[in-house]
Amino acid sequence: MASVFLYGTLRHAPLLAAVLGRTDARLSAATLHGHAVAWAEGQAFPMIHAREGARAEGLLLDGL
Repeated sequence: MASVFLYGTLRHAPLLAAVLGRTDARLSAATLHGHAVAWAEGQAFPMIHAREGARAEGLLLDGL
């Protein structure tokens, strides 16, 4: 089964449930080393990018 690292707005449970179409997702806290999350310039959503020494906090979605 596949796993996906989620960050930013998809960490919000009601939004994630709407996107997945279900509420029983298998989630666990996760850290992606060597990456950072920041707001996209002039936009209302975050982006993830590689950055040495950084840590992106998120969720690991299992069982896809």
